[in-house]
Amino acid sequence: MHADLRNALELAELRNERDHLLRAKLVVQQQGLLGSRLASLAMLGAGFVRGDSNAAMHRYARAALAAGCSVRDALWHQWDHAGLLQAEARRGISIAQALGRWQGEFGNDRTPERAFALLAQALGGQAQGRSVRLPSAASLTALLDAAPGEVPPSDATAWLAWLLWWNAPIQVNASEGGVADGWTLQAPTADGDEPAPPHDWLERMIEQLAEG
Repeated sequence: MHADLRNALELAELRNERDHLLRAKLVVQQQGLLGSRLASLAMLGAGFVRGDSNAAMHRYARAALAAGCSVRDALWHQWDHAGLLQAEARRGISIAQALGRWQGEFGNDRTPERAFALLAQALGGQAQGRSVRLPSAASLTALLDAAPGEVPPSDATAWLAWLLWWNAPIQVNASEGGVADGWTLQAPTADGDEPAPPHDWLERMIEQLAEG
């Protein structure tokens, strides 16, 4: 009886240790996926901006971090490495195609009032001159925090497509009532040059996503 009890306790301890290791593995996989997706988007974005795309991508990453981007829970044990890579490749292809479609729809007229009206229409927000109010931050993180294997719909790509098309400073803040009251996207009210992103901005953003 004592031997059976000891064996049961040892088995419970082994199971607890296994569960702890599995949880740690899931966290690493989730964090790695966010970084990998951001790096892929940075490469895709370079094809849709004349000149340097770093500023637009830096704005995208900053907004995602401000919105509290994190990967949703997933059944990671169902994915092997090759299967996950294939799913992410298909996801990247879908995003690239959607970015191209949005660029065509936005056109060449980048006057601020029209630009923010387009953004509001694409994201389902409310335009007010040179600003847009969103009911939630979902549009700001949709390309990063979707579950593995989930191909984003075209409208999920609109925010990144618009940033690449607009390619000018924009402020992203929680509304005055707080995060629960939505988010505000607006052109800066003060004139002045926006500092260029540091040369290692992507590395820093990936680290911050991992910490989140």
